[in-house]
Amino acid sequence: MRTVFWKKLFAILVLFSVAYLPLRAQMMHYVGLSGRLGYSAMFDNITLLKDDGYNDDRNQVIGGVGAGLGFLYELQVTQFRFHTGLEFDFMNAATRIGDFSAYRSLTTPSYPTMQFRYDYSKMRETRNVGYLSLPLMFGAYFNRYYFFVGPKVGINLMASYSMKSDVAIRAKDKELIGDLENMPNHGLEIHEWGLEATPLELGLLNVSVAGEFGVNLDEWLAPKPRRRRGRRGRPQPKTFKESLHYRAGIYAEYGVLNINNFSANNLANLEGNLSGNALPAYATGSGVADMAMATQLGTAGAEKASLNPFFVGAKFTILYEIPKKYKKPQPRPRPRPKPQPKPKATPPLPPPPYLAGVLVDAETQQRLADVQVVLYDAEDNVVFEGVTSSGGVFGTVLGAGTYGGYFSKQGYLPYDGDIVFKEDSVFITMTALKEKEKIVISNLFFATAKTTILPESEPALEELYYLLVDNPDLRIKIIGHTDNVGSDASNLKLSEGRAKSVRNNIIMRGIDPSRIEYEGRGESEPIDTNDTEEGRSKNRRVEFEILSSEKTE
Repeated sequence: MRTVFWKKLFAILVLFSVAYLPLRAQMMHYVGLSGRLGYSAMFDNITLLKDDGYNDDRNQVIGGVGAGLGFLYELQVTQFRFHTGLEFDFMNAATRIGDFSAYRSLTTPSYPTMQFRYDYSKMRETRNVGYLSLPLMFGAYFNRYYFFVGPKVGINLMASYSMKSDVAIRAKDKELIGDLENMPNHGLEIHEWGLEATPLELGLLNVSVAGEFGVNLDEWLAPKPRRRRGRRGRPQPKTFKESLHYRAGIYAEYGVLNINNFSANNLANLEGNLSGNALPAYATGSGVADMAMATQLGTAGAEKASLNPFFVGAKFTILYEIPKKYKKPQPRPRPRPKPQPKPKATPPLPPPPYLAGVLVDAETQQRLADVQVVLYDAEDNVVFEGVTSSGGVFGTVLGAGTYGGYFSKQGYLPYDGDIVFKEDSVFITMTALKEKEKIVISNLFFATAKTTILPESEPALEELYYLLVDNPDLRIKIIGHTDNVGSDASNLKLSEGRAKSVRNNIIMRGIDPSRIEYEGRGESEPIDTNDTEEGRSKNRRVEFEILSSEKTE
């Protein structure tokens, strides 16, 4: 039995690693801040107050202002995202309580036949709630739009309420004709009574369902990516500003857990209350003005009532993209110099030549101005940066040797390779971007028989991304191809999926989706024989076709 268990566990771990490792290459991590501002309300289902003097009005939710601040973490896998963090929300929500009347007898001095009537109107109870929550939301980005949905689990940290109402006081005596009113000296008039902020007890947990839909603002707020200043295979780290991302949307959440805590707010237990818990107003003494107000959540009508918070408004988020860690390239091996005999005195030599280069168009041989030039030594340190002159020339103070070079110009494919300098000027040719020309994306790797891009493909993807950045008018079609292993239908589906994966990866980096099309052609267009493994590996490729471009002379 144990042997079977360990075999099953090993098989599960193998399957997990096979599924996880390819996805890991496409994972991106973010941290950030978010702010929310909008309308908030506290919905309850208290419909009737249990008192004969109730005027049969209904509560009316008015609401108020809600705000929130969040510290967040997001995990991105392809276009899908998981969102969590820590958020603090504050809700200010008013409820208009239906008009009602309260009665009490005058006891001091004793007039058993006289009764006072208190007509409460325009009563408003404002509840303030602050809670801390943990969101667990899932969503995705589709082009420039995004969405998130999921639960939020929180705890109520603070709550209070305040009240105000117009109160018309009248007196009635069977021995008198008519009501006694409009007698300010006796308190028989219309008053404006209020209650300052008073603690409110709510349930500890606050569980809600939240949703967000909005627009990615990187196109307008994020800085344009720098022109690539490195060689293929040597990703350049983003600056802090380039790592910032922005979005804005409509956000809403509704509390699905009842946070009413009637037993803690029951007015019958309130010190000084002489009237029980029938109304949100009660007697505290024997005088005309000895009346107080308290939360409707403590009245008998709220004993089985539910209380659910609600918020809807605008949300703005700033994200910081955590940089990926790349392995440092290994320095090129250098043979140790052999010991040389002490040279004999010789006459002074003429000064050594200095490296100069000329950039030309591969087809027309026309010299190219304004080419960005970066040269590296054997340890990949930058030893020269410059731009070619109007004559297509650049000059350095570097001596003879082999250097790595990266040359880029709008309207041309970048040139990346070694240049060997001895005495004469070095000529480098660059290929212009032409419509309908197809270019194979080298060093692009996928999981076997899958559309998942492997981590070692990052330099090739970055190269394609910067080509589109440096040429803003360039439109391309990404085309996937396979060998002849498998059925035509499966190969067509696989090639299309791989082309789509490359497109999604480039769009995820910030390129406008309208500039990139994709297509799968299966095994229909081989460039080598399918009879050998070497030939099949060449046929398994992804290339891009130039649909339109604007060449800058």
